[in-house]
Amino acid sequence: MLVSRKNHEAYTLDAKFGSPSAPDGLREPLESVRALFEHVVQESLADATKRGCLLVNTAVNLQSQTEEIKMLVTAALADFRQFFVRLIEHGKIRGEISNEVETEAAAAGLLGMFIGIRVMARGAFQPETLERMGGQALAMLPPPAAPTET
Repeated sequence: MLVSRKNHEAYTLDAKFGSPSAPDGLREPLESVRALFEHVVQESLADATKRGCLLVNTAVNLQSQTEEIKMLVTAALADFRQFFVRLIEHGKIRGEISNEVETEAAAAGLLGMFIGIRVMARGAFQPETLERMGGQALAMLPPPAAPTET
């Protein structure tokens, strides 16, 4: 089996990058996003064989997988998106992320950016390109606008 339940659980990300619901060890939401994208860029650049990420590679070729694999990959990607949803919502509550950010769209965008970095890292893209992409993740989560003087 290409994707085991253990691999699926590893992609929930909460243990490594902090969960808004975790009572201890919680990173700030924007710090969690920054750390995740920094990690994925560095891990991708360190992959000398350019094999990439099992989850992303399987998702890219999902149509050729068994129904069980399709369900596992779909669930893992949904968990990944929910991780971003939780971080964004927590960032809004803490006043770090603007309430104008549409949570579901931003979470989907961050997931797409993560997948894009993983796919592009397998090709002929320069490290600087991947690093700039990773840096754009935080640009998707602007802070609240400063109050205007009246």
